[in-house]
Amino acid sequence: MIELTQQDPKVFIIPESTAMDLGQNVEQMGAYLVQMAHMMTRINDRMDEIEARERRITISHQQVLDLGALIRMRARQICDKYDLQPADERAIKGTIKREMLQKYNIKDFHDLPEVALPEVRRNVDRWVNIRIVMQRRQLHQETGP
Repeated sequence: MIELTQQDPKVFIIPESTAMDLGQNVEQMGAYLVQMAHMMTRINDRMDEIEARERRITISHQQVLDLGALIRMRARQICDKYDLQPADERAIKGTIKREMLQKYNIKDFHDLPEVALPEVRRNVDRWVNIRIVMQRRQLHQETGP
């Protein structure tokens, strides 16, 4: 317990031994903080290493095939929804694929990190580009049915 003596209502006098104890405690806390900072740096470095390793793991060939089937299905849905012709399905499929590859900055789906696969699937499921749909419709109007 720290005993403080009060001679003046605004001034407290701390005994020298208590002040030395407090000084040692502050030094010890500083040393702990430095140790914690080093530990946090090591943890952050390890997490970065793990995340980099995860990004290097790419999807399997079967997952690439499944993703291709999902893109075909989405292209078919868009053609049905917007009354496009079956021939448009191939163009829309190519557009979806091109946009996904471009978005994830990869040249082939085999290069897609496995951690990104669920997001790519969601994006394919939500994909619709009205500009492309309108271009396909206009093409059919110009060339006839």
